[in-house]
Amino acid sequence: MDDSNRPWFLTVVYASPKTHLRYLTSKDLSNISSTMNSPWAVASDFNSMIFEKEKQERGPINTNSTEQFWECIQRCSLVDMRFSGQLFIWVTSAPL
Repeated sequence: MDDSNRPWFLTVVYASPKTHLRYLTSKDLSNISSTMNSPWAVASDFNSMIFEKEKQERGPINTNSTEQFWECIQRCSLVDMRFSGQLFIWVTSAPL
């Protein structure tokens, strides 16, 4: 079979910066994932992290939020492609 004409899908996500609302993104991605039978890419600002080095401010990360994010990645069979370039492109002091 020639894969060059096989359809693939792209989902672009901007997740809420509010921790208590991020479960909605996980729920939506899980629903999409369960229907996917073609190659699927997700481009996103999840506003979540897996590793502490991804956090700019000092202090502990929210392990509950981190675990939920990791579980979503696993459940949806997503692969973190990493990134290159500047880790933090802006600084905000707005409360969430």
